[in-house]
Amino acid sequence: MADGVLYIFGGLEHSVLAAVSHRSLQRHWTGPVAMAVWDDAGESVASRLDGVEVIRFETIACDPQPRRGLIKPRWINRAKCANRALMCKLSPFERTICMDADTVVTGDIRPLLPHCGGDEVVFTTSTCGRPPEYMLAYERIEHEAREAECGSRRHWPTTSVSVMGFSRQSRAFFDEWLGRVRGTLLSNDLVVRSIYMRYPYVLLDDRFHRTPESPPWSPGDVRVWHFPGSRRYETEAAAKIWWPEMLDAIAENYGGVVELLPAMGRRFKRRLRRYRKYTTTTQYE
Repeated sequence: MADGVLYIFGGLEHSVLAAVSHRSLQRHWTGPVAMAVWDDAGESVASRLDGVEVIRFETIACDPQPRRGLIKPRWINRAKCANRALMCKLSPFERTICMDADTVVTGDIRPLLPHCGGDEVVFTTSTCGRPPEYMLAYERIEHEAREAECGSRRHWPTTSVSVMGFSRQSRAFFDEWLGRVRGTLLSNDLVVRSIYMRYPYVLLDDRFHRTPESPPWSPGDVRVWHFPGSRRYETEAAAKIWWPEMLDAIAENYGGVVELLPAMGRRFKRRLRRYRKYTTTTQYE
């Protein structure tokens, strides 16, 4: 297969989120979709989505553990797994767009594909709500970073691995990414930012990766919204974009999400009731 979209996820909540994201994707993408999952919850949802290729794989745990007494910086990979770095090996496509499960697609995403025959990796920006002049991030990498030889201090544009594109010819980049993230406590994003300048790459603006707190610094329409953590529940963008998608998926039982909702926990149920209370829509009551 030439071009396709890949999701990599596992766990109950992200399986529900992947179904919601896939539903939004169908309005803007007519090509094939694959979902690489590492547990039964992910496989259960992915197998119920029409036309989705399901790939089951085993997670790869990072090797080191935090030493006793070491204060964990914010950039440590708390999940301690390198599943994201496996995307090139897991993808069945010649050219791939890989997105997090907690995304909503709202426009054309074909610019995320690399050029035909090219080996460049297409990154999206991670602006953290800052305007373009602040996109050159100053990352303080010390201790584990020095031991992992990921570099010390760099002034490079900040990239995100939440939404990106690549081809089979990009394997060298992913091999180095996997080797480094397995041997360090650094997050995937920080490892990638320390190595990507050595490889061919394209950096797209934040139309292709917008988080709720990010001001609209780029002109034009947003193609991909990313709702990490509680931001998919409690932001203005969530009320206008994520919650309507979620409620439509519940109404259609898309991917069997209704069966999984009871296990989502009391906090999700409270948030759902709160949103329904303040919305004027009565379709789902």
